[in-house]
Amino acid sequence: RHTMTPDELKAFRLKLGLNQREFGELLGYANPGIRIYELEKGKKTPSSQALVALRLIQENQALKQRIEELKKILGE
Repeated sequence: RHTMTPDELKAFRLKLGLNQREFGELLGYANPGIRIYELEKGKKTPSSQALVALRLIQENQALKQRIEELKKILGE
């Protein structure tokens, strides 16, 4: 899938513990708080660059989680 629904976008932002402005800055948007508000309300759709960034952030989060799981298994 190449996009995120407004609810998925908001849930992911909250999972990262970021407010709308911080999340928008992370994705490189001008007027970041306003842009994320519009995305979460379904008024706009994420740019292709933002979708790539979101995918990379998601993959990084999954990798971090897996590393933590492996550390526990290995007793580190």
